[in-house]
Amino acid sequence: MSKTRIIRYDFTGGAANALDSIDGANLLDLDEAHVYNSGNVYHYVLEAASGATENSPYVIAPDANPGTKRWILYQAAGTYGGNTDVDTGTETVDSFPDTAGDGCVWEYSVKKTVTNTRFGYVQATWNSTLNTVEYTEMCTPDIGDTTGLTLTVDINSGNVRFLATATSDNWSVKFLRRLL
Repeated sequence: MSKTRIIRYDFTGGAANALDSIDGANLLDLDEAHVYNSGNVYHYVLEAASGATENSPYVIAPDANPGTKRWILYQAAGTYGGNTDVDTGTETVDSFPDTAGDGCVWEYSVKKTVTNTRFGYVQATWNSTLNTVEYTEMCTPDIGDTTGLTLTVDINSGNVRFLATATSDNWSVKFLRRLL
């Protein structure tokens, strides 16, 4: 029998666009699903004999006829983006509602001309009720000199923002965000 690939836009709740709305009687072992949610892509594989306890978004059971069938999260691809023209001052590189998750990791590359570059990670967690954020950055040593660009994270008007502050013009910041 052929396997099915499914696209949905939510994890649970039973609505037609939710992964758990698919009747387990219609699912086969190793069927695949992609869930597009909050700017992220989540890749699931159905394990027919799993029986794992539902724990969204990691393990999702069909609402109807689940038996031991479970959607198992295998990969959260994340969101790509950037600001390829960061000039003197502070500019937003990425932004999303602070209610979309509890934390994220941005993998990033910073570049100014071909001779000044670095790659790294910024990890952040926040509390939308208290309007607080904590973050840390880990990166490679510079090729050339990238000290003229710093990366920070804040919460502003209900949005988590990934910010770049430059002391000169023409910086590029590209990222892959994984939101949890």
